[in-house]
Amino acid sequence: MTTPLQAAHDAFIAHEEAHDLWSLSAYGRPYWHFLRYEVFGWLVQGLGLQGRRHGGFADKPLREKLAVHPRRWPATARRAHWRDLRPVDLVVFPHPRYVPSDGTWVCPYTSPLVAGLPHRRYVVKDLYEGRHPHPLVDADLRYLEWARRAAELGFLATDAWRGAWLTKADRATVDAWVGDLERAFEVQLDHDKVFAFLRKAIRNDLTLEKVYHRLFDKTRPRAVVMAVHYTHRNLAMTKVAKARGVPVVEVQHGFFGGSHLAYNVAPGRHPEAFPDYLATFGDFWRETTPGLPLPAERTPPIGFAWLERERARATPDAPDPGRKTVLFVSQGTVAASLAEAAVDLSRRLDPARWRIRFKHHPSDLAGWRERYPELAASSVEVLERPLGIYDAFAAADAQVGVYSTAVYEGLAFGLRTCVLAVPGHEGMLPLVEAGVVAKCADAADIAEALESDARPSPAQLDRIWQPDAVGRFRSFVTDLIGPPAS
Repeated sequence: MTTPLQAAHDAFIAHEEAHDLWSLSAYGRPYWHFLRYEVFGWLVQGLGLQGRRHGGFADKPLREKLAVHPRRWPATARRAHWRDLRPVDLVVFPHPRYVPSDGTWVCPYTSPLVAGLPHRRYVVKDLYEGRHPHPLVDADLRYLEWARRAAELGFLATDAWRGAWLTKADRATVDAWVGDLERAFEVQLDHDKVFAFLRKAIRNDLTLEKVYHRLFDKTRPRAVVMAVHYTHRNLAMTKVAKARGVPVVEVQHGFFGGSHLAYNVAPGRHPEAFPDYLATFGDFWRETTPGLPLPAERTPPIGFAWLERERARATPDAPDPGRKTVLFVSQGTVAASLAEAAVDLSRRLDPARWRIRFKHHPSDLAGWRERYPELAASSVEVLERPLGIYDAFAAADAQVGVYSTAVYEGLAFGLRTCVLAVPGHEGMLPLVEAGVVAKCADAADIAEALESDARPSPAQLDRIWQPDAVGRFRSFVTDLIGPPAS
């Protein structure tokens, strides 16, 4: 059955092909790949199918916006300059959001994988919400922002001072294709917002191109490993790497499927800035993403090393032996729907038998009381203190979510799983059809499903989470570029 979000997703891809949006350019640069994911997000928000993807940086208190504490300046200065960069086998671009681990901070998607490699490398990290976490102990870690800011200053000196470096004709083109989208989907979009985002995208592409050529001139990598290919910094990097003949490998960082626009394009479309390889958590993810512009041999099932390690180490958080615990696993796009369902469920379940907990996505936590007042006033226990999702899973008996990767991770903990049928749940439908998870329209359905005992089989779990991720990634990299350079 085609759901509203899936229908919008498929119609968007058909529209971009019919209107030749991939050929759009400004300032001599193609730009549609930089815009399409964001524009689609605004479109589905306008249709009322999803909320915003993440909480805003403006919601955070001032103390969390300070990029560098004075005590961290020496470490920042050491990592920010690139004067002593040398040739290496790999350059790694991690997810900018790091997580705490054994007294330091790491990228859960790239760090465990590259730590198991004998190849020489640099890890090049960008700011996340204006700052870097500390301490960071990687000896091979460098920061991106100083080189990026220097290039932006150069842009201001050589390009931006000329005035309207994007022309009236560029604006007219944007107004035309945005208007076509509005008419096709019967939705209103903010033309000024789209044009401002385009200006940012072009500026980023111009400046980052210079940054990455400088980086690759110094490091001469044999391959690039990165997470989240569809950010501006990685789209620009992938174009440069491909132009220099350097293969780009994306490691899966979260959910994708048939309704995730960043991983789906029309048949035969091969975007210039899409990675050469996508190392997936398991075969399930490729099989459920029909528009992935890579053949099966370019999407090896590697696994998720972080999950393997943390599942073995997880400690149940605040166990409650007298009651069963249902954990709501939220994220910004669906937080309002999940919060409403959690509040309703708290009125339906016997509090002597069930404890209801709610975990926001980290980027949606700041300001949650103002955004979800009914949740704040309810008996639902909202986890505000720092708490790893795996410790929360270890203390749970069941989980409720929509499409977050964390919902799939909860399956690995043997949790009964309920998927709330709001836009975004489409990627879970193969597991619904297999009887592994329960599709629930509302809190009443959730209450009923919590009494069932559906769980994935070991074979099903292996297709979602391929075992031995570290070993498989080591073999993959060795096959791709050979042993470490002498």
